[in-house]
Amino acid sequence: MRKFRLEKFFSFLVITGWFLNGNLPAQNRQKIDSLYALERAAKDDTSRVNLLNTICQEYLVSEPEVALDYANQALDLATKLEYHRGEAYAYRNIALYHYNHNEFDKALENHSRSLDIFEKLEDKEGMLLSLNSLGLIYFRQGYYPLAIKYYLSVSLILEDIGDKAAIANNYCSIAKIYYKDGNYALALDYLQSALKIQLEQNDKQGLVENYNYMGNIYFQRNNLQMALDYYQKAIHIEEEVKDDLSLASCYNNLGKVYLQLNTFDLALDFQKKALKIQEEHHEDEAVAFTYTYIGQVDIRLSQTALAITDYNKAIEIASGIDNKEILKEAYGGLSSIYAKQNNFQKAYQYFLLFTAAKDVILSKENSRSLSEVTVKYDTENKEKENELLTKDNLNKELHAKRQQLILKIMIGGSVFLLLLAFLFYWSFLQKKSALKELAEKNAIIVKQKEEGEKEKKRSEELLLNILPIETAEELKNYGKAAPRHYKMATVLFTDFKGFTTIAEKLTPEQLVFELDHCFCKFDEIISRYGIEKIKTIGDAYMCAGGIPIRNRSNPVDVILAAFELVDFIENWKREKISNGKEAWEIRVGIHTGPVVAGIVGSRKFAYDIWGDTVNTASRMESSGEAGKINISGETHAFVSNFFDCTFRGKIIAKNKGEIEMYFVDRIKPRLSVNLEGRRPAEDFFKLLSTNLANRMNYKEAGQHIIKLLSEFLPENLTYHNIHHTLNVCSAVERIAKLEGIESEEQIELLKTAALFHDSGFIRRYDNNEEIGVEIAKEVLPQYGYSKKQINIVAKLIMATKIPQQPSDLMEQIMCDSDLDYLGKNDFHEISDSLRQELVVYKKISSRRQWDEIQIGFLEKHKYFTASSVKRRGQKKLEYLEEIKKRLEGVYEDEPRIT
Repeated sequence: MRKFRLEKFFSFLVITGWFLNGNLPAQNRQKIDSLYALERAAKDDTSRVNLLNTICQEYLVSEPEVALDYANQALDLATKLEYHRGEAYAYRNIALYHYNHNEFDKALENHSRSLDIFEKLEDKEGMLLSLNSLGLIYFRQGYYPLAIKYYLSVSLILEDIGDKAAIANNYCSIAKIYYKDGNYALALDYLQSALKIQLEQNDKQGLVENYNYMGNIYFQRNNLQMALDYYQKAIHIEEEVKDDLSLASCYNNLGKVYLQLNTFDLALDFQKKALKIQEEHHEDEAVAFTYTYIGQVDIRLSQTALAITDYNKAIEIASGIDNKEILKEAYGGLSSIYAKQNNFQKAYQYFLLFTAAKDVILSKENSRSLSEVTVKYDTENKEKENELLTKDNLNKELHAKRQQLILKIMIGGSVFLLLLAFLFYWSFLQKKSALKELAEKNAIIVKQKEEGEKEKKRSEELLLNILPIETAEELKNYGKAAPRHYKMATVLFTDFKGFTTIAEKLTPEQLVFELDHCFCKFDEIISRYGIEKIKTIGDAYMCAGGIPIRNRSNPVDVILAAFELVDFIENWKREKISNGKEAWEIRVGIHTGPVVAGIVGSRKFAYDIWGDTVNTASRMESSGEAGKINISGETHAFVSNFFDCTFRGKIIAKNKGEIEMYFVDRIKPRLSVNLEGRRPAEDFFKLLSTNLANRMNYKEAGQHIIKLLSEFLPENLTYHNIHHTLNVCSAVERIAKLEGIESEEQIELLKTAALFHDSGFIRRYDNNEEIGVEIAKEVLPQYGYSKKQINIVAKLIMATKIPQQPSDLMEQIMCDSDLDYLGKNDFHEISDSLRQELVVYKKISSRRQWDEIQIGFLEKHKYFTASSVKRRGQKKLEYLEEIKKRLEGVYEDEPRIT
């Protein structure tokens, strides 16, 4: 078999990628003329076939019909010469022609023929080209399982070849398919596998794409902090690579995350950065999409006039390029705005446009599916017709040969034919009746299914009105939802002063109407700040920030929402009094602390929260005054940099002693847009972002230590190097989640310890753990880590010292992560890297000595966490037996007895 040339293969893939995207540069006339001259002079041999195929490739984009003619000439000549490789490339060129014309069935047929030939020739280069193309076509058609099948076949060949960069690219392709199919877990698995290779090879463009897809997955899962981390990683690299359009896409992604996090100034800032780049490059589609994103931010900032302007800009551009997806988003946004303004005529007008755009998108998808079914149906019918035609010709031939016999039995034959005709007619009637009955039954089934789907949709919508989306999904998928502990949530209570007195003067209908009017407005206000409504009890209203999505800005979010609640009731009160009616006044109480959240009940579900934090928030409300926001000392500690507050003394709380109370008066003047101090200015959000960033900034600390390790770790450390550190960092997060640790802080502390645990090797080889602790204590205070957090990191680092003796679950996770490789598939490879390192540092002198040390270590070692015992324990024992068996033989560095 001829030598496989991978460089040639990937050059060809690049060319093919240009074909598939329609972005080939203008044809080089001189090159084509040269090829023509060679083709005219060539004899009818294999070199002429190759020239015909090459000329075809030159014309595939600019003059596809000419290209097809050359491909057919190449195929005819290659077939005549029995030159199979030439046939395979001709079939491939014909397939590319059909692909560019969206004739996917013909493209699949010709790629399959090409693949069959390449497989018979054992031509890996050709097999990779064909498998890749087949996978891409099935992906374009939405046949994800088939696409996966072909890309996995590509993986097997690439792994056999051993080209890591190509393997990483293919893993990313598989991940994209799983992402499109909604299988985020498998998509992440393949992206992680690709990431390991991309980090090793410093593939910056690959890392950008990988991090963006990881961010997309976590964004879809509503894990906004993880999404933010990965998008920021992508931007950090992209700013080095300086690919403007890719950077703009990263800015779009960051803007969408900050919008969901209610950090509107940053959301707007990143979208405007993206817009500037996209307009400079005249990327109309991207510009239009970005205007819809800016419109969404404007709505959240209550800048409806700006939102309308931005949506109209998006519509103007999208109409010019006929992009229904953008039009759908813009029309939907405008419909929502006008509905909130009670301009129902315009709201309905834009709703109709939104529906029309949506229907066009669905129609195209359905049309494509229907076209595929129709082609398949026509093909099957054609085959049946050919089969019947063959049979008919055979009957005529037999009829001619037996004409004499037929004349003698004409009467009997006529009777037989009449009988046969009757039977066929009777069968036809029966079949027609059966088909009619089947169609009626199918219609009933379809109707029942549609009704069932409607009922299911109504049930799901009702469930989402009762429960947070994450809890509702968990309940649907598993039949139950586990309670969750939140270390920091902010609980708000309100009630109405004078409610009982006024309620006695109202009819039941009037009372319900008044409460509904208030609570609906409350729902609207808190939803803008990402706050979760918990329940109402009579005239009391309860909600909480920082659940179910954890965030550290929840004390500030809740107070900003409280300002709007109080202002709404005050305005409503003035309106009622001006009409000669009595009105309620509102008291608000807020407290910050830990809570437990979950579902209560088995028939009528209710999402609720429990803990002292809830009781204290209730005391804050009952101890407050009408029209005032009363907060606890704990909440005040979080928000004192943002709001002017008045200390008002202490109250006694059960089991908690004295609790300080403060009235929130206003936003600090320098952080407010006006003198009233009720609306935050841009500086308010900048300060908030800075304060959040100054709290344990794991990302920046991680970048600091990785840079330190990269620059100062000795190069002869073949095991205790940066790759080992990153592997341990990945392992601690994985094992922590398997062990049920959900706290973001705990996971970040584990990852911090993993990054620092081998930093001591910078200064010395033996007893390096103590040095690692010293380095952590030097670096971490710069990134907002508290003394308590640094002490936890120090204990985690020291827990890895041999012999390991962890004292709690986090230390157990750290120990198991550090020695995770003992039960992994690449054990022998990693083990040998440690052997080489010990030889360099004169700790061992032979392979036999190393295996003796390994046996002793593996026999004494144990995994501490249940997940590691289950996932790694058995493999570790197998490796132990392999080493024992190896010890019985002769090693390559030992003299042999002859």
